[in-house]
Amino acid sequence: MFDIPGVFPYNVEVKQRHVSDGKSCLMFFISTDMLNEEFDTEVSNADFVCPFWTEEDCNPENWAYEPSTYGVEGATLVGLPAMKPWSETTGGRDHINHGRADWKPALADELDEEIRTNGVNPQIGSFVYYDFDINETINGDNRREVSNRRGIPGWMHQGIRFDSPVARIRFASKSNSVSQVVRNISSADDVQKAVTSIMEILEQDGIPVTKDSITTEVKDLGFHLAESTRDSIRDRVYMYFVQKAAESNDPQMVKKLIERYVGHNNGTMDKFLQNNELTETWVTSHYTNDDEVCLMLNVANFESRIGAILSTNRTAVEQDKPLHIIFCVPTPEGKETLTSKREKVFSTHFQSIEDRVLKSMGLGEMHRRLFAWNHPDCQHRAIPQDSHNEDLKSLIKGPFNRKFN
Repeated sequence: MFDIPGVFPYNVEVKQRHVSDGKSCLMFFISTDMLNEEFDTEVSNADFVCPFWTEEDCNPENWAYEPSTYGVEGATLVGLPAMKPWSETTGGRDHINHGRADWKPALADELDEEIRTNGVNPQIGSFVYYDFDINETINGDNRREVSNRRGIPGWMHQGIRFDSPVARIRFASKSNSVSQVVRNISSADDVQKAVTSIMEILEQDGIPVTKDSITTEVKDLGFHLAESTRDSIRDRVYMYFVQKAAESNDPQMVKKLIERYVGHNNGTMDKFLQNNELTETWVTSHYTNDDEVCLMLNVANFESRIGAILSTNRTAVEQDKPLHIIFCVPTPEGKETLTSKREKVFSTHFQSIEDRVLKSMGLGEMHRRLFAWNHPDCQHRAIPQDSHNEDLKSLIKGPFNRKFN
């Protein structure tokens, strides 16, 4: 950046650009805002024209994209699409983008390469939405970043107004779930962040957060994701609020949020152990202790985990150590109880593995003790799953494993 005192008192940005014949040249970018202010002129389409943005790109009728509220209740489009200088709005990497879990530089680099090579393409590009009341962009962080790099003064913008913070977050998430020049559709992490933020706002407003309300929100914002992915997001968000309720030490809050039996998957089990590492001594003395052999097991997927079970068992046997199991079970149905389902983990599931191995080796009942999970020093633990009768911050200690430990 430089100026020439008394001759040309404006900041000028000098950038080197490659042109089509392989040569390079110097390009000078002068702030259009500065010139408009100095000469008291209105912003015109000519102010936006640069090597990567044409006069035709300034006409909203040349864009295939059509503005939309994406069906978000409480979101209203304001005015018509129009060119707007980046300097008139706040946004970018330093502001909170409610539609993204985090900013990914690689995606900005990819968009930069696309625009540098092909320019802006109104047939596949989309508008930047901005909050009309506060002049803050809702999306377009990567476009702003690339524009700063390439000297693009502005972009086609569409104003929008929201009647609540929840509507703003929902729109930020859903507007990202469409095809763009560089495919940056909302990820599972993006949707999880948006749903969590919405639920926290509803909770502050006195609206109960339930598994059903979380499920509905995930289904809406994650409509473009696979069902299994949505289920994982639902479980992670739900367990976040379960943990939050448990830490509040408010039994009524726990009962209001949680069904009696809490279901888990591998992700929520791992999150539980991370959250309780400092308060649950078993986690540090066994699970994260390199001198111990442990296995985390979701019993709902027991058969698919047999290979991992036998492999970990071999490791423990070779080291002459017990194999500690940390597990969760499917929630009880009908006359089943949590106690009976936990007992069956060893009396039915692990015994089934033992039976198959012993029979194939011609061994008998006395050899069951050879399995590392039957070692007398085992310290098995279950994830708490009964919100009415168990402390949701503490692991459940057996005995679970028949007469062995």
